[in-house]
Amino acid sequence: MKNVLRYSLTATALLATSQGQALEAISDREMANVSGQAFITIDASSYNQGTGEWSGDYEFTKVNLGLDIETLLTIDELRVGEFDRNVGDAGTVAATDSAGNPVYENGVLQAYDADLIIENFGLGRVTDYLDAVNADFDEFRIRDPYLELAYKTTNGVREIAGVRIGFAESQGWLSGDLISLTGNLNGYIEGPVSIVYEQNCPGAGFIECTELWAANLLGTQLVSSIDLVDGAVGTAGYSYGAGAEYNADGELTNPDNPYLNVPYLKRASWAGVPAGRNFTAPGSALEGLIPALTGSEDCQVTGTPACFQLTKFQSVYIGDESIDFESGGGATGVFVSLQTQSVPWEDLSGIAGADRVLTQRGAYLNIAAFESNGQTKYPLVLDLYSATNGSAREATCVGQLKGC
Repeated sequence: MKNVLRYSLTATALLATSQGQALEAISDREMANVSGQAFITIDASSYNQGTGEWSGDYEFTKVNLGLDIETLLTIDELRVGEFDRNVGDAGTVAATDSAGNPVYENGVLQAYDADLIIENFGLGRVTDYLDAVNADFDEFRIRDPYLELAYKTTNGVREIAGVRIGFAESQGWLSGDLISLTGNLNGYIEGPVSIVYEQNCPGAGFIECTELWAANLLGTQLVSSIDLVDGAVGTAGYSYGAGAEYNADGELTNPDNPYLNVPYLKRASWAGVPAGRNFTAPGSALEGLIPALTGSEDCQVTGTPACFQLTKFQSVYIGDESIDFESGGGATGVFVSLQTQSVPWEDLSGIAGADRVLTQRGAYLNIAAFESNGQTKYPLVLDLYSATNGSAREATCVGQLKGC
């Protein structure tokens, strides 16, 4: 494993020394005029409002490091949470090849062997990477990293239930080949309805195509959130995501979802619009009609691809790229954790109403939606034109894209 770590720390100390000079006490009034910030602070909290497997008495000890970090880091392979999981158990999905075909061994569906597998992992980027003279670093920014321990008391016995490493704020490029991802990767996809119309009409039917044609004339934009999905073609969970999907009338749209009762997928390698979810068209004159025309099924929305293999997205920007770090462009709530049992971590995304991130045994990577200047932002933002092609990798080495 190769690591390149570049960081900047600033500390200021005021020393008053003079040969033969004695130390003198200062008054309480003078002391009141002195202010400072601790390098390390420790927070303690408790939680006992959970239900189901997250019920019980939890205690948390959070060690905050008062640091501003700028780093350019590369790792050949990041592998966390390596233990046996069976496909279907607690939302574990099947491993797939590049075409989405499930991987079998002796007739048994296989899962990846670790919760998190990211090859050629990198934070930050190198600009002008092919020009050694003019190459420069665009570091990944981190503010106030922390280490948090979770304890659970069961039948009077207090034991460590999990540990997580997170950042109060972070911004910059995260790169890698995302082979296996367990946790939360929120995204957002949008594009003109013309793409759906051109790809599917007249084959979609006269009425549907007429309505799509009318929406196209109005310049309607389609919008949907995206999540991790099961991309194993032909299996019971194909194209589904975790949890329930409801329509505008509050009706369950995917009652056959095999992942209906799991909080998140394990060892996923695809993201997209889960089966049962619909595109919307906020502000459009046809806002009420669009969901009926653009429901997701079998990783397609009216014939348009709606699921994408994670390895196609070689770089993801964490934070709000339009706002610099000092002005509040950093993402909040990013963390990676390990649990020996279920743990309800505090949600630090800043989104109104967010309470807990419910994690289960194993590793968990949380790259979720966050609040920036009063708006909800997503770490993975796609358009219908480029979604199927993915995103190119940002260079993390001088002279080559990856593999320093």
